Amino acid sequence: MQGVNASLRARFDFNWMAFANLGYLDARYLTYTSNSGAVYHNLPDPASPRDTADIGIRYRRFVGSTLIATNVWDQYVGKRYLFSNAIGAPTHIAIVPYNLLNASITVKTPYFNRFVSHLGEVDVSFYATNLLGRKYNATEYISAGGYFNTPNGGYAIANPGAPRAFYGTVTVKF
Repeated sequence: MQGVNASLRARFDFNWMAFANLGYLDARYLTYTSNSGAVYHNLPDPASPRDTADIGIRYRRFVGSTLIATNVWDQYVGKRYLFSNAIGAPTHIAIVPYNLLNASITVKTPYFNRFVSHLGEVDVSFYATNLLGRKYNATEYISAGGYFNTPNGGYAIANPGAPRAFYGTVTVKF
């Protein structure tokens, strides 16, 4: 494996910030021996994306003593390669890259410490992932057969990626 990752942040003022996390990974097997003993050379590592990126903006603002921060970012997962159960080795067949739009809002407040002694900040966060409901394949591989009552293999089986999802967290500091 050889690669590089870069994290960039541009803070325009207290309220506005842009960020980017970029990655490039050349992950490959110089030599790969399958279960049948066949030897392959220079095959890509399956499911390791070559390019990745998270690029977005953040806006935050105090309302009294409460800090509200919002983030919107695009998550890019680049080309990945399939493993073939039919030959027992990685392939040069690529999975389609995808982009997901995500957002979050976090509220940090000391408000509740007036009710509970020694309580610090309380953070409440809400996240929305895959906001646009994009359909994508998180992983794929080539079947050796037997699935769905098929006598032979050679077909791709895909695992769909996560649909639009909403979730939240609460962090309490003492």
